[in-house]
Amino acid sequence: MTLSWLIESEKYDLSERYSAQWNHIIDSLDALTRFQIAFADYLDDNPKALDRVTLKARLLQRKLNQLGLIAPLTVSAPSSATAMRWLDEVVDSNSGLEKLTQQEVMSECEALSLVIFRVYDHMLLDVGEELSHPLPELSSLH
Repeated sequence: MTLSWLIESEKYDLSERYSAQWNHIIDSLDALTRFQIAFADYLDDNPKALDRVTLKARLLQRKLNQLGLIAPLTVSAPSSATAMRWLDEVVDSNSGLEKLTQQEVMSECEALSLVIFRVYDHMLLDVGEELSHPLPELSSLH
C-alpha cells in the first residue's frame, strides 16, 4: 500500500528505496524464522541439525547487519545490541547451543524480531519525514 502510494505520488526514488529496504526487512524475518525452525529441529534430537542451526544463525547475523545500513542507531541501541551479541555468541560457539533451552532461544528470537520491527518503524518514519515536505505547486511546474 505504501509503495503504490509512493508511485502514485511520483516519488520514484523514494519508492525504489522503500522497496529495497522492505525487501531487507522481509529477508531478515525469513532468516529469523529459518533459524527458529532449525533450532526446533535440533531440539528434536536431529544430530545433523547443529550445523544447520549455525548456518542459519550466520545468515540471520548477515541479514541483521544489513539492516544496520538502513538504521544504524536502531541496530546499535543497547536493547538491540544485547540481542545481536547473543546471536554473535551462537555463531562463534555452536557448543553453547547445547546449553540453551527452547524458551531461552524463543526469548532471544523475540528480541531479534523487535530489532527488525524497530528498523521497519525507522524506515516508515524516514518515508513520512520525506513526504512531509511540501510538494511544489502544480501551476509552477508548467
